[in-house]
Amino acid sequence: MFSEIEKEYRKSVQERRYWAYYIKWAVPITVVAAVLSLVFRHLYGVILFVTTVLLVGILITFIVHDIKATEEMVRAVRRKRGVIAKLQSYFETDDAMRVNNLVTNLAKHDIRTKEDLKLAIEYYESRLPMNTKPNLMDWILTTIVTVASVALVAYDEATSTIDVQKFLNVFISALIVAAICITPILVFKIVRYALSRFRNRVDTILVEDLAEIYVNFEGYGEEMKAKN
Repeated sequence: MFSEIEKEYRKSVQERRYWAYYIKWAVPITVVAAVLSLVFRHLYGVILFVTTVLLVGILITFIVHDIKATEEMVRAVRRKRGVIAKLQSYFETDDAMRVNNLVTNLAKHDIRTKEDLKLAIEYYESRLPMNTKPNLMDWILTTIVTVASVALVAYDEATSTIDVQKFLNVFISALIVAAICITPILVFKIVRYALSRFRNRVDTILVEDLAEIYVNFEGYGEEMKAKN
């Protein structure tokens, strides 16, 4: 039951919607950019710039489509003046719609009382992921392995030495491709960080929404009980 609730809920989370939309366009753009950067190495800077602009454009297109997808959101956003005010209204309306969908989702699975909500909150809290980050040694070992792999490619068996020119060519090409491939991830991380300034991350947002319904149960309780 809880897994079904979470599965349905995550479909309505903005970050998941954005990721599904973003990955559909970011992957082919990145592949094309990586190929072009190897063919036209002297235009690497231009290719990287255009790639970044296209990836940012994906975000703008997503927000425009997301707003147009719901009339309630369109009305709320149109009433505001200024980009920041419109974005704030967009986020607030999206949050309200997400909580209302969660209320319907909970009632669908016969969670209708505060006791049921408390049990759900405890369950999802126990499943929150641990915050783990790679340490310095991990980065150092990764760098060593990468450089060693490039050196192996540039190794000249005839002279038993590393061809410096070949090493540099391979290493620079690898850096160019890596930069192109990292760019979409970096853009997504920046967007995710920006979104987190307005709301919680997808990992914890379900618990936060359940807690909001629990605290304001007088407002949501009757609606949950009325839904079949």
